[in-house]
Amino acid sequence: MKLIKICNITFFIIVFYFKSLILAQNENNFEDDYGASHIIKSSYLHRNKGPSNEINVDLMPILANGYIGGPMYGKWLNINGVYSYGENATSAIYKTRIPSLLMSSIQFEDEELLNESTKEYRFNTKYGIFNERVTNKFAIIEKKTYAHRKLTRLFVNEITIRRKPDSLTVGIINLAFVNYDIKGEDYEIEQNEYHKYHKMVRLRLKKPFSEKATYIHVFWKESPMSIHLSDGINVYRLTTFMSLDVDEARARQSFDQALNYLEGDIRANSIYNEHIKAWDTIWENGHLEFDDNNPALAQLVSATQYSLYSSLRSESDDQPPADDDYITNPAPNGFSMETILPDSLISWKNDLMILPALSMLQPEMARYMLRFRAEQAKDISKKIAIKNNQEGISFAFEMPPAYISPKIDNLYSLNGKNNAKKQYHISAAVVMAIRHYFAATWDLKIKSDQSYKSCDIIKEISRNFAQLLQRTSDNKYSLNDSIGPDETTTDQNLVNGYTNIITSISIQWARYFTCMCGETGSSLPLDWDEKAVNILLPYNKATRNHYRYIEKNQTAINYPDRIKELEILLIHYPFKWNVSNEIALNDIYMYGKKLIDHTESYNWSILTILHKWYNLIEMTQSNFEKSYVNYVKEPYKLWSQYPINSDKPGLSNYLPSAGGFIQSLLFGYAGIHLNDDNLECINPSLPIDSQQMKVRANYLGWKLDFTFTQEYIELKVNKSSNNQLQINYFKDSYINQKDSSSDINYDNEYENIPVTDGSKDSQNIYDENDFLEEGFNIKFNMKTFKKFKIYSPQGAMCESPQIYANLPCSYDYVEMKYEDIWRICSSTFKCLLNPIVYFVLITLYFVL
Repeated sequence: MKLIKICNITFFIIVFYFKSLILAQNENNFEDDYGASHIIKSSYLHRNKGPSNEINVDLMPILANGYIGGPMYGKWLNINGVYSYGENATSAIYKTRIPSLLMSSIQFEDEELLNESTKEYRFNTKYGIFNERVTNKFAIIEKKTYAHRKLTRLFVNEITIRRKPDSLTVGIINLAFVNYDIKGEDYEIEQNEYHKYHKMVRLRLKKPFSEKATYIHVFWKESPMSIHLSDGINVYRLTTFMSLDVDEARARQSFDQALNYLEGDIRANSIYNEHIKAWDTIWENGHLEFDDNNPALAQLVSATQYSLYSSLRSESDDQPPADDDYITNPAPNGFSMETILPDSLISWKNDLMILPALSMLQPEMARYMLRFRAEQAKDISKKIAIKNNQEGISFAFEMPPAYISPKIDNLYSLNGKNNAKKQYHISAAVVMAIRHYFAATWDLKIKSDQSYKSCDIIKEISRNFAQLLQRTSDNKYSLNDSIGPDETTTDQNLVNGYTNIITSISIQWARYFTCMCGETGSSLPLDWDEKAVNILLPYNKATRNHYRYIEKNQTAINYPDRIKELEILLIHYPFKWNVSNEIALNDIYMYGKKLIDHTESYNWSILTILHKWYNLIEMTQSNFEKSYVNYVKEPYKLWSQYPINSDKPGLSNYLPSAGGFIQSLLFGYAGIHLNDDNLECINPSLPIDSQQMKVRANYLGWKLDFTFTQEYIELKVNKSSNNQLQINYFKDSYINQKDSSSDINYDNEYENIPVTDGSKDSQNIYDENDFLEEGFNIKFNMKTFKKFKIYSPQGAMCESPQIYANLPCSYDYVEMKYEDIWRICSSTFKCLLNPIVYFVLITLYFVL
């Protein structure tokens, strides 16, 4: 008997030991180890000042999946594209507020347990999971909250309670809900059903912005207000969820699937695992990743990508968008639930800041953004042109990211600005978005598919521009009475130089794209080219730089002295206007100093890219730091529209800032130049204190893995496609790097920059070339190889205007290569008649 008792005691000791070991592991591992760069920790919640002491949800992470979402601990959720009118039905609109019925925090009735409990909060930026954890002598309680990435109508709450081995307490855990009432101000409850395992309500919006979003259907599995953990129960799990959609069948489908998962093997945790798998698929598609040597930057890069990816639809959804679905664009603040608009309207910033950040990392998400513009082109953009007595199509200054377009009479009053009709640059930004996406993918689907019809969109925008361009007294063409993004003047005697140039680029690129669409060049009238080539330029030949405005007497002027948007610098990136390095550097030098501090952060990101292109390393790092240091809200890395220490920080979770930041890494530090017919990697480097950056990029259907370190660049082919690719590489640098001093001097760093002949590829003598195939791997010595080019030897079949869209009739002829002058002048009758061009060509012929 003694032996049996000893054995029993030994057995219980062993069991107790392993229980303690498991518990210790649970205490150390808050959740599965996903890497430090993906986990943001905090021991407290920021609260608003005042008697309410409510959690400041503007500082909380956004839990979203591209279709539904809202801030953690927020009272409301939103369905992407569902908006309501405010009191003034002609101007005020806001995101329709649906009660977040499951949002709660952990509390205790027992005051002793409450006082001795410690709380910790973690946000997983890889999977969009917020974890609240409470530890006390009684138990370890974890609550995970997330918007399900696969079942995209589903919002999930999971609670796990693990009793401590030595605890004999009967614990009561309360859940403090932030909004447990289904009632709301934006809707009326039309139908309310109670079932055994769930509830369902149909909500009719009081003032719906869209006829297609009049009703919202909500299914939810109720959560208890408190949980009693009795003796003998060591582990307790509870999963609750709600499903919502404007369509009842779609809401029910996600809800029923979640019920099926729940009724299966609970140990399989299928709801959670399917969520993880869906996010893994997205990250496998493409991403940026930094090493832990600079943990703050690594976390910010991960959180920024999550902000973008969680705001957009994905084909990994259980109900991916059908070809005939109306696709909404993300609001600039994503699923943040501020009620202020018009600042949450779609503008050119989506096209130039968000989409280019996605086109090589998440091309399907970028394509869905184009679908939104395509829907506008079918309807509202035509009506805008007709209302203004114009041909073609014209995109509005700002648009709600909603299911259908608003009434045309209300469109321009949404932003409360009288000059909205003059912002023609919006249409050129749409052209640039299509151009950027097509350069990255050669996706044939967008050319003529009914959901996109990009060829028609490009032609109709060009038609609109060609009509708007007016002949000047010296036979130039100008888009008069236009306002640029900076909106600093409404003087009708001034012409916006940025708008003139990007109008020219758009028309010239239209000829290339219609050729790629299989149409002949004659489908675009020759007089369109004539107008584009002979555009009135904001160029000062004495100072050899571009000015922001042109007076109607054709004098280029710089007005005003300080700017809030870079505007004219956008012609260099992302529009890539083909001028000499000297002119580009003069522009960068002039306007970099004019930018005000209270600007949106993507302006600093654009400056980062442009300085990196010309190897101005210190200014690159300086502008890179300016782009995020004062714009990121801690601890959960939320982007602010304006500096967070300013009186008006603007929107939270501001996606154009996130997009600009990713672009500065991808097209700045990584040195990737995405051209119409090739991809170049030029002079890559790393931000200060970083040892490694990895990029999974998509190019023409291939998945390419780049690794950048201080010592080498490595390229691996992860996945191939039908488009054959070839890589050419050589040893020479793009521009010789200038030795830098320790102190930044804006003026000094621009001294002695090498100036080339206007050909940014003037030393294109490659030493080696290889065909790419799956599994291909090559490593370059960072000090030896400074540039390589990847392209399809099948060719684009059409000549890109990127190499000839400079204007020898307007710039000095020395800015161009001889063959560029011949190419463009031989295709433009007007230019051939110019005796100066004949003189230049004849002189070059005899000299060369």
